[in-house]
Amino acid sequence: MPGRFDNNSHGEFRSVLASLRGCQQPVVADFQHTAYMDSSALGMLLCLRQDVGGDAVEMTLRNCSDGV
Repeated sequence: MPGRFDNNSHGEFRSVLASLRGCQQPVVADFQHTAYMDSSALGMLLCLRQDVGGDAVEMTLRNCSDGV
C-alpha cells in the first residue's frame, strides 16, 4: 500500500483480499512504500490472515518502517 494504509484504503484492500482468498501459498505484505498505517489497517491485516487460512498459511510483513 503506497503512502497511507488506513480506512480510506479499505476498497482497494478488499479487492486484493478477494484475489487471495483460499490461497495455500505463503503471503508477503511489503510495506516498503507505506509511510503510515492506522488501527483500521491492522484490522484489515487480521482479516487477510483469517481469509487466507489463519494458522495454516504463513504470512510475513516486510519492510516496515518505524512509523508503520
